[in-house]
Amino acid sequence: MKNRITMMVAAVAALLAASLFAFAGFSVPAKAGREIPASQGTRVNPRGDTITVTSKCLLLNGRPIVPIMGEVHYTRVPEGEWRDYIRKMKAGGVNIVATYVFWIHHEEKEGVFDFSGRRDIGKFLKICEEEGMMVALRMGPWSHGECLQGGFPRWLLNGKTLRTSDWRRALRSNNGVYLEKVERWWTRLFKEVDGHLWKQGGCIISCQLENECPGPWTYFKSLKDICRKVGFDVPFYTRTGWPKMKDKAEYGEILPFFGNYADGFWDRNYTQISPGKYLDAFRFSKTRVSSEIATETLPREFADSPDTAQYPYFTCELGGGMVSSYHRRVRIAPMDTYAMALVKLGSGSNLLGYYLYAGGTNPNRPKEGVFFNERRSSRYTNGNELPPFSYEFMAPISEFGERTLSWGLLVPLHKFCASFAEDFALEDVVIVDEKTARRGPFVFHSEYVRSKNENAIPYIFPENWKTRLGTIKSATAQPVEWRGDTLVMMKIPGFEPKVEFEGKPFKVEFIDFPPRTLAPRKTLEAAFVKRADAAPPRSIRVTYGTAEQPHEEDWKGAAVWEVKLPEGAGRDYILEADYLGDVARVYVDGIPVADDFYKGLPLRCALWRVPEGKVEVRILPWSDHDKIYVQPPMRPKKTGADLKAVRLVARD
Repeated sequence: MKNRITMMVAAVAALLAASLFAFAGFSVPAKAGREIPASQGTRVNPRGDTITVTSKCLLLNGRPIVPIMGEVHYTRVPEGEWRDYIRKMKAGGVNIVATYVFWIHHEEKEGVFDFSGRRDIGKFLKICEEEGMMVALRMGPWSHGECLQGGFPRWLLNGKTLRTSDWRRALRSNNGVYLEKVERWWTRLFKEVDGHLWKQGGCIISCQLENECPGPWTYFKSLKDICRKVGFDVPFYTRTGWPKMKDKAEYGEILPFFGNYADGFWDRNYTQISPGKYLDAFRFSKTRVSSEIATETLPREFADSPDTAQYPYFTCELGGGMVSSYHRRVRIAPMDTYAMALVKLGSGSNLLGYYLYAGGTNPNRPKEGVFFNERRSSRYTNGNELPPFSYEFMAPISEFGERTLSWGLLVPLHKFCASFAEDFALEDVVIVDEKTARRGPFVFHSEYVRSKNENAIPYIFPENWKTRLGTIKSATAQPVEWRGDTLVMMKIPGFEPKVEFEGKPFKVEFIDFPPRTLAPRKTLEAAFVKRADAAPPRSIRVTYGTAEQPHEEDWKGAAVWEVKLPEGAGRDYILEADYLGDVARVYVDGIPVADDFYKGLPLRCALWRVPEGKVEVRILPWSDHDKIYVQPPMRPKKTGADLKAVRLVARD
């Protein structure tokens, strides 16, 4: 009798759910998996558009979608350039903008909030809405993002504020005073974003709570309760799915998102390219968690949490590139990013989220000695030394808003996701082997492995694909999109493009694989004159087992060159300086404005972002320290400091 009652209740619940979805104007496809519980937020906007999360995917108005999420940090980009960045992201196929909200950027002094200029999150969200983009807020309160103290304000990091002698233990916990500070901060933040929630007709569809945190679960639950209490009612809430939770999470309350990188600036390795398990990012697998993210502080874990399969496979940190730390200076190739994305898609991901998609520059105030980069000398740190200014991630969009080679490589893949999600998003994943996987009518294949096999080109070929115009039995070209009744397919180097139809053929247009080099931009040569020789190389400090970057006083010993900009050139140029050295900076009238850790690439500075004045390049000499990794073959073969060439490259 009890079982019959249970079955009846379940049947009534199913009918009620079906009737509610019918009322909303759609039904959940049978193959879409289990709907995530209604403990998520409001999913319907004033236009009647509905976002639903199932165990397999996101549904927009009942139809499966495979969104592309790209991260950019609004406070790391001048507000006058936000629209340009967003439009370039949109043109690259991104439809969800992810962004950290760094607490320290908005409340440097306790109780004094700054939402002006590049901190005007409301203005940023309005631009996203005007450009038709959804937004995922990564709200912290601890964000990391290579920001000073992970985004925690300085005033928070003491026993007096938190009213405890063990203030470190109070952070990121259920400590009542800490949670009071978080609630006050999020309450103030909500005033800036009110009106921009999905349910209000705005762009915010999700909030991420914390980052790289193992719990306990009660801490996450407290954060979600605060989030909802102050007004953040959004379709779904997320957390990073690494590391594993210390205890059991309540199903459906917060969705785990995942990540993978081709290499890591945080790694404590000084000899090896892509050490350890990073190479797994290029192998098809049903395992979602990466064992190599944040290994300087988190344990290496090689298996998913037991409940992972209950959730859709979404990524929030698929490496769009990599920033360099002082001790580990990696260079990510565009094909690294493309191959990873294709492999994750073939492995079952139904949301490709890139970290980063667009680089930026820390909003420093060097005249005041205020720098916002992660560094070892701060009171709360992951033990890494990041450039004070540059957050160049070698991403699809550069620190200065340029579309890079990876931007072009990813466009056809993103169009594939937008055009054919309904053909594969709900299909089971078949992992044939580490080089091949299948999702519905599409075979994903990749033999590309960073530093091991970099000549291979990953691809997606259809087999027995029932399209809306007819069936393709097989093809040796990659589907991209429909243009009317024409199927656009991309030629893959090494294959003669062929399509074998089953029955009546239809029109197919072949396009070339994206260019492997960028089109040249206008370039002007700049003159430079040496003004001072470098002092003897400094004694490099080693803490946490790695080298520390120069302190401000060390720059008094830099070699100095004055740069003469071409007369009448204007400001719409990026200054590029080829150099030999350990670290280099651009100064204007004696104030630092841009920097670089040497890795075989030029020091760069966007002239339109800095004041006019006397321009200098200052370089500290390279000394070949064994606790500094420079990716081969770029490691300097001689020591010293030298400026080799300076040029201006036209703005993209």
